[in-house]
Amino acid sequence: QVRNLGRLPRYLVEVADHLPFVGAANGALRQEPVLLGQLGSLGGGQEARFTLQVRAEKRGRYSIGPVQLQSAFPLGLTQISRTSAASLATLIVYPSLFAITALPLKGCPRLIHRGERALPHGAGSSEYRSLREYRPGDPPRHIHWPSSARSNRLMVREFEPLAAAALGIALDCHPGGQAGEGRRSTFEIMVKVAASLARFACEQGLPLRLLGAGHGPEQERQSGDAHFQLILETLA
Repeated sequence: QVRNLGRLPRYLVEVADHLPFVGAANGALRQEPVLLGQLGSLGGGQEARFTLQVRAEKRGRYSIGPVQLQSAFPLGLTQISRTSAASLATLIVYPSLFAITALPLKGCPRLIHRGERALPHGAGSSEYRSLREYRPGDPPRHIHWPSSARSNRLMVREFEPLAAAALGIALDCHPGGQAGEGRRSTFEIMVKVAASLARFACEQGLPLRLLGAGHGPEQERQSGDAHFQLILETLA
């Protein structure tokens, strides 16, 4: 929204803003202002309002602004510009996501361990696996007395954990391990995959932990929408 506070008309007024993410997909962040539009004339006391869309091409946390009005009318030899400190803002661009319908975890024979089914509340902490001979330190309450009587030696019941799968996402953050440039680089693709996996895990209620090898992030294992929001900000 541009308003002429004076009585005289203004001509050829350009509106520009500092948007470093525009054009950042293929190289360095943009330093010069982005031209948003031009007003041929604006009468005294009048205002003009226009809306436009810009594409945030690269994830990140950006400081945008200030919005700048400039004009080189009438001869184009000198330019007058004004900026608005009130237009300064911070913008977080999240990684783009794609849909994941299933995530079978290899080596897990049961659906509940493969991450395809959430563990019911109150389902217990362990399940029976086998019998074995007693070892010093085994809890006495796990001794299976009928089997011990038949074999004439102490036998105990062995259990395995009954728990839903937990997902750990590890990012290779070493600069020397990356290939390509811009949004098509291996690291940018890896961040996109990590964000999509994180959304799937949080939607399924799977505990999730994000790790970064090589001066990268490291977070505690949690779940839920708030944790997914934190992961998105970290990946951004």
